[in-house]
Amino acid sequence: MYLLLILSILLIYQKLPDFDFVGYDDIAYITDNQVVQQGITVRGIRLAFTTIHASNWHPLTWLSHMLDCQLFGMNPGMHHLTSLLIHITNSVLLMVVFYRMTHAIWKSFLIALLFGIHPMHVESVAWISERKDVLSALFWMLTLLSYVKYAEKPNLFRYISVFFFFILGILSKPMVVTLPFVLLILDFWPLERHGFFYFNSRQKNQRFPRRTITILIFEKIPLLALALITSWITITAQKMVIGTLQTYPLYLRAGNVIVSYTNYILKMVYPFNLAVFYPYPEAIPVWKILTSGFILSSITFMVMKSPLKSPYFVMGWFCFLGTLIPVIGIVQVGLQSMADRYSYLPFIGLFIMIVWGLEKMIVEKCLPQKIIFFFSGILMICLMLTTYFQTSHWKNSNALFQHAAEVVENNWLAYTHYGDTLDNSNFDERIYLYNKAIQLNPGYSDSYHSRGVLLLNHGRIEKAIVNFNKALELSPKDAKVHNSLGIAMARKNDIQNAVLHFNKATEYKPGYADAYKNHGTLLARMGKFDQAVHYFQRALAFDPSNSAIQRYLQNAQEDIEHK
Repeated sequence: MYLLLILSILLIYQKLPDFDFVGYDDIAYITDNQVVQQGITVRGIRLAFTTIHASNWHPLTWLSHMLDCQLFGMNPGMHHLTSLLIHITNSVLLMVVFYRMTHAIWKSFLIALLFGIHPMHVESVAWISERKDVLSALFWMLTLLSYVKYAEKPNLFRYISVFFFFILGILSKPMVVTLPFVLLILDFWPLERHGFFYFNSRQKNQRFPRRTITILIFEKIPLLALALITSWITITAQKMVIGTLQTYPLYLRAGNVIVSYTNYILKMVYPFNLAVFYPYPEAIPVWKILTSGFILSSITFMVMKSPLKSPYFVMGWFCFLGTLIPVIGIVQVGLQSMADRYSYLPFIGLFIMIVWGLEKMIVEKCLPQKIIFFFSGILMICLMLTTYFQTSHWKNSNALFQHAAEVVENNWLAYTHYGDTLDNSNFDERIYLYNKAIQLNPGYSDSYHSRGVLLLNHGRIEKAIVNFNKALELSPKDAKVHNSLGIAMARKNDIQNAVLHFNKATEYKPGYADAYKNHGTLLARMGKFDQAVHYFQRALAFDPSNSAIQRYLQNAQEDIEHK
């Protein structure tokens, strides 16, 4: 069964090693991150643990990217393969954990298979920047496995192993902070560590010794304390991208939370029109909020109607609801209303409900067993085919954002990044895409920056400067915009402002090699070769393998000699 599980996942993700990096977060994480590209270094390890980059603090994730660069360089296929192997490991561990807890081999296999092949999980696996998803899930699974061993025979060493793997999960992605609550739910089912829940309780020789509720809660306190500390660190790290109540009013957040929960369920059942980005709505129809609220409350009522007869429904449902809380939008982080990647762990709860629900249908003879098996097999094949085709959209930036623009209405972010993937010869199409994005969301600075770069490349310097200034109004500390504005000012021979913006770029993004290079190029053009050498050397310190910078430095040094 383990081999069948592994082969099924490999089959649907077989093209993944042929895919490229994408121009969305992969830039910040790898392709434009010189620290990561240098592999495992003392400086890299120190920065991974002591700095916040891309509005996140997840040092183990940074170290995993560094290790990939150390081993494979900038070969995207191998980076993809690493994520895929971790995903396969997660699927196998999930099966191991549930078999260890329930001794139900087929149901454990089906949960792991659904986890491994579901289309909603493509984003976490196929997006290199989402290494944090699969890596944190790996330690999530190892924490669960350690906890099951601890529940079988509690002792200090086994508890320390639970705590250790939980720490590693947090260092990979803070979303795992809900794990202590999941462990409490596991105590209810399937571990049944408290006899209060069961009037038809097991015999005294059960595998998992019973404990009082007080002890069950007490043993989670160290984990909960760590979760609270992590939550504080995460909010501090993401304060620049947390939406204010003015941007996202409380009523809009509440409506989006309710609708998003329902949308996740719908996409689990009908995983089509999946995209890398779903824009946050300006308004949500009242009927949609009421309908979603009715669906959620109805499911909750049915789940709680007979918790002793069907404890797996309670466990699965509250695991789904609870594990989504950090990313459901109560504290709005980023510009998205929801994201496929957020379903990576929470869907396990829904899969439990489905698999154990199918067994309940067989036992109660709601449908003939052969019919249930037949349609379950058809469903698995359909999911595998859907995942296979969904994966293809991640082969490069062009395919990714073109698809997102086609399947999600008013997707201003997709329009912007789709325009970025086209070359300069597609001027009219790119201008149309940027204009469309700005029309849909006038507050997205990247749209103005991208339009400005296109105009600058076509010699329309004044119009480019207007766009760069507008981008800076919206995002005053955006280093890439200051760098682009510096280039525009240099072409305009406005040396003072060019230098100002190059300096701003390196102030807001220390180690910005391209800004140092551009500053050096400007100085060399002015005949200040000594100063130019200084800036080229600074650029090379952060990007030592850049042949263009090496050439500029060599030319400047030769000019000094000839001078």
